[in-house]
Amino acid sequence: MGDYRGVGGPELACRDALSDDDGDAVDEMGPSGLDIRASHRSEPIDFGDDRQVRKLGQIVRSRKLRKIAAASARPSRASSRVEANVGFLRAHVFNMNADLEQPIGENTLTVTANYRRSVQRFLNDCDGTRIDDCHLGRDNISDDYFLDAHLASPGDARLRWLVGAVYQRFDISSINVLGARFPLSYLVPGAPSNIPVRFDTIVGGDIKSESIAVYGDLRWKLSDIWSVTGQVRYSQTEKNALQTSIAPLLGLNVVDFPASVKNDFVPVKVGLEGQVTPNILVYASFAKAFMDGAGNILPYNAKVSFNLGGDYEFEPVSGYSVSLGAEYAYHSRIYFSEFNDVADSQPGVGVFNASASLSPASASWRLFAYGNNLSNETIKSGVTIYSGIVGTERAVSYAPPRNFGLGVSVSF
Repeated sequence: MGDYRGVGGPELACRDALSDDDGDAVDEMGPSGLDIRASHRSEPIDFGDDRQVRKLGQIVRSRKLRKIAAASARPSRASSRVEANVGFLRAHVFNMNADLEQPIGENTLTVTANYRRSVQRFLNDCDGTRIDDCHLGRDNISDDYFLDAHLASPGDARLRWLVGAVYQRFDISSINVLGARFPLSYLVPGAPSNIPVRFDTIVGGDIKSESIAVYGDLRWKLSDIWSVTGQVRYSQTEKNALQTSIAPLLGLNVVDFPASVKNDFVPVKVGLEGQVTPNILVYASFAKAFMDGAGNILPYNAKVSFNLGGDYEFEPVSGYSVSLGAEYAYHSRIYFSEFNDVADSQPGVGVFNASASLSPASASWRLFAYGNNLSNETIKSGVTIYSGIVGTERAVSYAPPRNFGLGVSVSF
């Protein structure tokens, strides 16, 4: 797109990249300074009859419940047979980044800005049979704004520091529509099982989240061997929501119910590093969790976490370097929701990881190997609870078990 240069200011360059459905991109890059990038990606995936998709897709494009007629069919006797009458998943993402790096005396100012808009539309035949008894539709639209500015000291100073501020805003509008039917005997024991009951629901709403923070990072070299590090951050987050829950069968009709929350928290992290010999580095760190105004630990944050590790580098033969590394990482219980429910969490756990690499002095290539989670711990990485009713389904995702890898990287 060309270069833009300000009089008496930093050099500016503009970069624009547009990705099509195949992921291709065309971009131009000027001199270093200001870097602006934009991308768009669209990934439609369709299943079933297009006419049904277009018709039934309206349930997620409207905040009114649409009636879904059931097809006249019988379920298959084959236990492994799954059929879908309709379904689609369409996602559109636009992303734009801008980066500015400007020297100020011996220090460096860095400014990063980002805007992202995501649209997802989803329709699923959730009974898995030829009988058209259940449809689940979702419509999500989100806008994400991010701005960070920080000033950093020179990297070779005995006392290195960094101070900055960040602003984030996240707006999302989400609506989930379920249209289903089931036998009356599910609700009334002894009732005929051939009488269908409609169960239609709309759940969703709008959430606006805004956060500001200031932070600082220090690294003080105590001696030629030991250095201490420290990080502190003050954050304030405010969320405002309008919630909708409609379920005619249950007599539920809540539209745009307001809710809000405001939190302040100050997480802290301290660390110690030691370059014991030119070939051996040891390190340790301790962090305090993010907590909300009610004293609950924020989702996916541990109250206590620490890392212990070391790296050893040597030359087995002249001109070639071998690096060996080992690490133990521990975190206390992590909750997957803001309610801090033990059933929706991962207990405290620690894992051992190890790595090794071989490379020539020119660093033109590198052979590497690693082993992660060597004690083969079972670790939940997320839990989705579909309902608070006892016995209902939940989905659990897990971090990888013990795993190993080999690889090679080439630089040219």
